[in-house]
Amino acid sequence: MARAGRLVAVLAALVVVLGWAVILAAWSLNPWFSPLRGAYSDLGSPRACCPLVFNLGLAVAGLLVLCLGAAVYRASATRLEAAGAALLAEAGVFLSMIGLFPEGSYPHRFVSYWFFLQLYASYTVLGAALSRRGLRGLGASLALLGLLAAPAALLVEALAGWPSIAVLETYAVLVADAGALLLAAAYTRAGGR
Repeated sequence: MARAGRLVAVLAALVVVLGWAVILAAWSLNPWFSPLRGAYSDLGSPRACCPLVFNLGLAVAGLLVLCLGAAVYRASATRLEAAGAALLAEAGVFLSMIGLFPEGSYPHRFVSYWFFLQLYASYTVLGAALSRRGLRGLGASLALLGLLAAPAALLVEALAGWPSIAVLETYAVLVADAGALLLAAAYTRAGGR
């Protein structure tokens, strides 16, 4: 069990680092890109220089999220945790599909939205499961993060509007990263129990 918890922590850290590395690498190849006027998906569009960097990077990041879901499943102690792990793995599939269906393709918008919704749902379920397992602080934080991420984004949109899709995506990725780090902390702690 301790080994599975360490694997969750390593994969969570890799997911966070790879996600930002992909964005920064693709952005460095496309100096015209402005996060205040576009969407990160512009970096994988046909008009981008080397769109494969962004698209393949997202596909690989999605596979890492899928592996993270499998590691959480392996470390899970309850059926509720296993269900949350399945949602997390499914989110990884949708992240990979964002890279496979780049901007301009029909399913791009759907798979983009569905990735974040699946991810937040997984955080909500895993947070509830971890709370029931005795990791109340970490579990409650993860569950609240999953529950409130999308409504908070909608509230900002209704009150002030997001300056661009990329700014909204930055918020969404930061929420995703926070959840991954909470998972890492929870399963590292759970490994010692």
